[in-house]
Amino acid sequence: MEYIKVTKVDNVLLHRKGCTFEGTLHLTTHHLIFTIQNLKSNTSSNNAKEFWFAYPLIFSVFKNKGSALLTKLNLTKQNNTNIEDSNEITDNYKNNSNNSSKTNNNNSTINSTTHVYSIDLTNADLWSFVNIKIIGKDYTIFSLDFQIPSQANDVFDSLLRLTVLKNTNQLYAFIYNPGKAESKFNSWKIYNVIDEFKRQGLDLISSNCPWRISDINKDFKFCNTYPRELIIPRDVSDTLLSHASKFRSQSRIPVLSYYYKASNCSITRSSQPLTGIIKQRSPQDESLIYNIFNTNKESTQNKNLIVDARPMTNAYAQTALGGGTEFLEYYNFNNSSKRIFLGIDNIHVISDIMNNLIDNFLSDNDLNLPINSLKLNNKYSKSFNWLKLIKTILSSTETLTKSMIFNNSNILVHCSDGWDRTAQISSLIQICLDPFFRTIDGFIILVEKEWISFGHKFQERSNHLSNENIFHDNTVSSFNLKNNSNNISQSSPIINDTDGFSSSSLFGKDANDFTDFDTPPNTTQPSMNMASTNLSSSNDSSNPLNSLLNSNFISNVTNHFNNSTTPSSLLQISKSKQFSSPIFQQFLDCVYQLISQNPNKFQFNERFLRRLIYHLYSCQYGTFLYNNEFERYESHLSDNTRSVWDYFLCRRNEFTNSNYVASPTKTNTPTKQFKTPKNFETPTKANIPEQAKTPTKGDTPVNFNTPTSDDIKEDAQEVKDKLKKFNIVDQDENTNNTTSKADSSAAPVIDSSIDSLDEFSIDQASDIDDVDWILPDINNIKWWWQLYDRKDEEMNSNLNNKNSKSPDSNKTTKKSYIGISKKSNEPTSHEESLSLRLPSFNFFGKS
Repeated sequence: MEYIKVTKVDNVLLHRKGCTFEGTLHLTTHHLIFTIQNLKSNTSSNNAKEFWFAYPLIFSVFKNKGSALLTKLNLTKQNNTNIEDSNEITDNYKNNSNNSSKTNNNNSTINSTTHVYSIDLTNADLWSFVNIKIIGKDYTIFSLDFQIPSQANDVFDSLLRLTVLKNTNQLYAFIYNPGKAESKFNSWKIYNVIDEFKRQGLDLISSNCPWRISDINKDFKFCNTYPRELIIPRDVSDTLLSHASKFRSQSRIPVLSYYYKASNCSITRSSQPLTGIIKQRSPQDESLIYNIFNTNKESTQNKNLIVDARPMTNAYAQTALGGGTEFLEYYNFNNSSKRIFLGIDNIHVISDIMNNLIDNFLSDNDLNLPINSLKLNNKYSKSFNWLKLIKTILSSTETLTKSMIFNNSNILVHCSDGWDRTAQISSLIQICLDPFFRTIDGFIILVEKEWISFGHKFQERSNHLSNENIFHDNTVSSFNLKNNSNNISQSSPIINDTDGFSSSSLFGKDANDFTDFDTPPNTTQPSMNMASTNLSSSNDSSNPLNSLLNSNFISNVTNHFNNSTTPSSLLQISKSKQFSSPIFQQFLDCVYQLISQNPNKFQFNERFLRRLIYHLYSCQYGTFLYNNEFERYESHLSDNTRSVWDYFLCRRNEFTNSNYVASPTKTNTPTKQFKTPKNFETPTKANIPEQAKTPTKGDTPVNFNTPTSDDIKEDAQEVKDKLKKFNIVDQDENTNNTTSKADSSAAPVIDSSIDSLDEFSIDQASDIDDVDWILPDINNIKWWWQLYDRKDEEMNSNLNNKNSKSPDSNKTTKKSYIGISKKSNEPTSHEESLSLRLPSFNFFGKS
């Protein structure tokens, strides 16, 4: 236990959710525990209220000169309040302290105005305190005030040593013992491939099934980031798979992810093809995809989609590194295939936006300071881009879901390596299509199937082992801190960032290796360090930061838990920080939007999602440890840890939505078919190789054929009326124009001709309302305020006008189409491209 300098500190002030409590701080091997004085539990008069916080939950730690209350004092000054009135802050705390001590003797409830402490803050010098602020990955933010600086130093050093680990087996999951309720469950084998796909409608054991299970990866030598069992077309041999794997990044070939039995179409997933600058091709890869698209041989109306989740420019930028995207001339089998770029940003952009949100709006949650909702929801605000990202993902989900329902589309989806954006899109489509995945058991299986078995890098994205760069000691700064506010945005990092990235970033930025080269390697991101402190003079011995860096402090910190950290393991820890990103949280945010929009369609509630995020980072269970199934197998994870699903299943009632209405027993969606216009022509000459030479900036589609106006039949209005019954299009009452629900900025990019949907047939035996699929409403996206520990009105009060119609919506406008003008080869805007007669209710594109 030599790595813990102190285990107990008395008379510490805890600031959390705007409340202040005096108590005792305990540091155990895996948790920070704060015991609150003067608050007794109803169950036992000797059992004080406790606040527990697991070390893997730590995003960032800041040690600052002065009490956390100085931030509130600084806010008072910024608001031009009389300085004498600032004493009201401490007076109010003192008065509330006296009142709370009396009222809470018989009541353990802690409300938003509770302050419990014996220290006289009115007469205390707030600058005499030392404050440690901790920001959690689950957005729990709190700070601790110490009256003795040496105690704060010991706590800071101990937290660093307890948080930064070398090995995964040092995490709490390997010593956690469940209670009696959890012990009754064993959810490690809750997902069974054969059983799940039998439920979907495929009997993989039968020789008549068009799909089969391949054991080519039984020893993980074929692809160590894929599961053991891979589902492929029955007509494809393992020999062909071996050759095809050389053409896909990380050998992640296209394999079955979901079978939609209502139309016998499928979702398959893979990584990017290795086309490179010389435009390489693989006959084996083409044959594999051809067989995938032809597993439904009875249907002649399939519109197969190759979906690249990346922005178009990023996909083509990968060719310089040997990656790339499919050239449609090799995959447009019988003119039945299209390709779509979804334009979803990579892990670095997501991390950058989330860091900005925390820096500017959430960092003072410990004091519950007000959020500037107008600034938060300003469309030019960087933080607002988080909602734009959610809208882009849900817009893509809407388009692809409709395509599977109405066009019987087989979908192959990938991004760079196929374990981030691919998992998001594939999972959300399945949630929209299959009501089983909207139940508690179904959602668990979905996460096991799409995220855990297919190798989403949970440990790398979550930064479970952490690193020293998240700890910032601002008390060693060379300038006078007392002349500055105590805001953490004025912090200077304790560790010098030699890689060019800010150490105070809560989510790291990738070094942009081959697998995800979507942004320049030297791009930096905003962080908690907003001050213009010059740290560039690394050789200046007078700089106290440099003397600290040259000391043995960092090496001593990493030599804990009886193991010395080698340079290679340090590099691995640093790399893990650079690759961390809230990808799974972003997916759960999209699920939260669907729950909010369909309150009676999900069996689980919003709290289920929040607790899932908590346990994603808490490392109390083994489910989210390691990066793939192979690593879990090597570590014997199921024998040494518990599954997180045990926690949820033994508390099922707590996470059940009381408003849930089960879907109809008839799970096959009524047939919807759209016929191709009689004059529709599919291009015979591919245009994508030309794009590879000069990638088009942005998401503008390129080179479309132009069907004539005869392609739009006279009964188009009747089609629109029927589509309206499914809430697929909105009609402007003032203009008689039908407009897409999707914002054009969030529309996927389609780089080949698109069918006009001119006929809509519904099974007459089924009620039109009797459907088991749902669609996202991308005009109703809001902040997940519960996750950020704020109030709905704080974050969403100025968001309503963002989702309303624009002032120009009442004006008569032209129909929106996608394509190229006859008079020019240049891509046209959605409103200008009238020559291509594609009405706004088509499901391959949005206008």
